[in-house]
Amino acid sequence: ENTFASDVSSREVLDAAILAHADAVARRLRRSGYCARTVVLKLKLARRVAPGPRGYPLLTRRATMDEPSDDGGLIADVARRLLDREKLDEPVRLLGVGVANLGSAAQTQLALFGPDRERERRSRLNRALDEIADRFGPRAVTRAGSAEVSRAGLSNQIKRGEEE
Repeated sequence: ENTFASDVSSREVLDAAILAHADAVARRLRRSGYCARTVVLKLKLARRVAPGPRGYPLLTRRATMDEPSDDGGLIADVARRLLDREKLDEPVRLLGVGVANLGSAAQTQLALFGPDRERERRSRLNRALDEIADRFGPRAVTRAGSAEVSRAGLSNQIKRGEEE
């Protein structure tokens, strides 16, 4: 998650942040050997309702996918749908994407009607992107539409499975 430098109303900025966060979460899932079934979207609104740092409304929404995934594009799609459902009419101070309901990537269930070609293709693409990032750094290749998201002061730590 990150707190924006200024309150954000632009859907394009929010979508870019969602994609960047989803890719980072997915990369950590793959490095740790996990898949997730639940996507979590966290939003802190810009409207202050009480004094102090906790005086801003905090929304947390989650959705469970049909199958576990470690694909950033799919995680971002689910997070965008969660944002769409909110129909926000006010700026956002903080946005975060996370996952829950983790399971081992090695124990994923086989498809009932044969291999899912799209899932296999995305899996190969994600492995190739991970290899490029390992060799040339995390910013060597990024998805179109994603933006570099700066971290807020308290969330500056390097998370497990992530390298700076």
